[in-house]
Amino acid sequence: TETDVISGISTTFDKFWKVTASSADASKLEAIAADSLNFSLASQAFASELEKYDSYSLYFNTTHFDSEQDEHGNVWENSSHEIFVESGGVTSSLGIVNRNYNESEHWEDSDRIWWNENYSFNTFDWQEVSNVGMNADGWVWTNSYIHDLKGSGDNEEYYYYTQINTNTLYETTLITEQDGTIDTEYVTVDGERVVMSQDLSNYDYKYSNYQIDTSGQVLERDMWGEFLGGTQQQGGMIITFDENWNRVSETATTAGATVLDSVADADNIFFGLDATHVHTRSWENGYEKLYVKATVDGAADIIGRENSWGSEWTDEGTTPATNYIQKGFNYEVYEDDGDPNTWDWDWIGGGKVTYKGTVSDDNLVNSSSSVRQYTESGYTEFQTNYDTREEDGNSVIESFEREWYWVVDTNVEQAAGSQPSYIRTGGIERDLISGTTTTINFDGSRSESIDLTKQTAVTDAEIIDYASKAFGIPSTDDIYILFDDYDDGGTQGDTTDDSFFEAKVYLDDPSNPAAGKQVGFITRDYQSLGSNDTNSDQYEVTNPDEDNAPAPETPTSSPMMSTMGDSSWWEVDYRFNDVEWQDLGSIRYDSNGDFESVSYVHEKTSNEVNQGELFYTRVREVIEYELDEAGNVTQTVKSKRTWEEDYKYQQDDDTSGSTASTLRMGGERLGAREMNDGVITVYDKDYNAISQSATLDGVKPLTAQDYDALPDVVKTILNDPSVTDDLVKTYYSESNEFGRVERTYINASLLDEADVNTAT
Repeated sequence: TETDVISGISTTFDKFWKVTASSADASKLEAIAADSLNFSLASQAFASELEKYDSYSLYFNTTHFDSEQDEHGNVWENSSHEIFVESGGVTSSLGIVNRNYNESEHWEDSDRIWWNENYSFNTFDWQEVSNVGMNADGWVWTNSYIHDLKGSGDNEEYYYYTQINTNTLYETTLITEQDGTIDTEYVTVDGERVVMSQDLSNYDYKYSNYQIDTSGQVLERDMWGEFLGGTQQQGGMIITFDENWNRVSETATTAGATVLDSVADADNIFFGLDATHVHTRSWENGYEKLYVKATVDGAADIIGRENSWGSEWTDEGTTPATNYIQKGFNYEVYEDDGDPNTWDWDWIGGGKVTYKGTVSDDNLVNSSSSVRQYTESGYTEFQTNYDTREEDGNSVIESFEREWYWVVDTNVEQAAGSQPSYIRTGGIERDLISGTTTTINFDGSRSESIDLTKQTAVTDAEIIDYASKAFGIPSTDDIYILFDDYDDGGTQGDTTDDSFFEAKVYLDDPSNPAAGKQVGFITRDYQSLGSNDTNSDQYEVTNPDEDNAPAPETPTSSPMMSTMGDSSWWEVDYRFNDVEWQDLGSIRYDSNGDFESVSYVHEKTSNEVNQGELFYTRVREVIEYELDEAGNVTQTVKSKRTWEEDYKYQQDDDTSGSTASTLRMGGERLGAREMNDGVITVYDKDYNAISQSATLDGVKPLTAQDYDALPDVVKTILNDPSVTDDLVKTYYSESNEFGRVERTYINASLLDEADVNTAT
């Protein structure tokens, strides 16, 4: 027996100097306050020793203390203490605790304290009892032991113990101390700390040395013998290991889980897969949710899990610097293949969200997600995309929803245990800003509709006039255009500056008034003197909606042609295409009075050089209008030329039917006709002239004054203009190029009286 005279502690040893007992005089020790953390930790560590007391008090004696603080304020503390229990006037030893503490400036905030504290509890003969650790982030970890358990195996009995480990994250909040430093404290509800995450594990070990006497008194009990197996519980999943750390099973429990709600969780992808409960583990920048399906007696099947994470960064290139916050997530389903040692998680979706400054809907920068729903034959992939950005000083917002359909590719041989191969069969894309819905088919062709409740019908008279003719739209129908591209304020009717726009053209769908049907594209380019802007970008879009439209006609009145007259030069150019980007025609006019149009006549079967074969005609018409004294373009035709070219359709291998919507243009040229100043010239496919004839289209009657000014030799072959019969008069057309005037004269009496304008 050894007695410390100063502390009053008496220690009893056996013949091997092993401590067998220890006692003390409580009046010479320091009391541990019953409401302190140290009292709670010691009571938990020595619970098996203290359970025999109805009431007790705890005391300690410090045997070692060491501390240090450097010039940066970092603190280290190490100490050892003997713990005693007093009950009924008797004080006896419990064990020894070693404490380690360090404190430093937080790496994110110089005013914030970060600390870490650990306690190690042992018996007086240095057998490990338990350990407790904690830090400023809210993490608390423990391990403790259950001793003297009896087991059997391999025809023998043995004693073993269980190590119990916990790793818990509690919710914390920041507080400001009196000295201005920032520390953390636990968030409590009804006096209990709020658990954000907790992992549990139980491991069984044989003793490396275990001896008892005939009465059952333990004489020797040395730990850390052979590992026997154990379990880990992570957010509701229980993993069992054998003695070689091989996974034996993966199961789940509903204990501690939250029940899913059929209303609040109706859109949850895992609720749709029959999950009934969810376990949530949270941490500072993310969480993990494990979804399970309850079976019997608290057991459950694993359905899937959702993981999230977060990050922050600062863009120093802006003034002031811009802080960004990004959050991401993944979805996985659990596919049990019967082997707990293989990976059983299949990715079915994920995404991310980015905010500027703080997390709020108003500060959303972009977001995206992709989620798959599987069936036996394939899966559907649901995607969302939202993005905000600045382009040329304008704020641009895009928001899309997409569905892609995939089926198992039966032409690919699948190896046992491998994932099948899939092929995409089509999909749907919804533009939530414009209201456009695009259907994509297996062959890549597309069709579009639009929510016209989000659009405003075109009011520009010129666009209505030209688009109605190009797309075969009754002028009384509402036309809607959706801008795809624009430059320099290029909007409908803009004549103030060089401008350009490209837009999709939609009509009302009578079967669904809120849904518009796309009929094609319209491109308008306005150029003025000195402009080098030649925008002509076009984008490939497939799947026709409408074709075989009537040809654009020469306008009877044009708002631009009557209002754009001034001393400078300007030009307006329109182009029309169907939804497959097949050409439907174009119109171009300028301040000089030049007007040019291109149109098409489809599904013809006969002409001068072709009989019976399906073809189309491209009609190009060039008209020169006279200018008034102020330089404005009038409606008086000065000259007119027309070219008609006949072409076969391209016959693709996958093309069937006889309509222009299924036949591609651009085939072999069959022939052509040129109507120039009243003269019609017919050409074969190689542009060899076949015949010539005349027409009164685009010519003017010869006046008496002009007739009298002609040489007599010319008058003899012309009809006298004093004749009142229109079918006998002489007509003429005139062109003036670079000061050279050329006139063509036509006698109406030589034409077919049945149809003056189209006779040969």
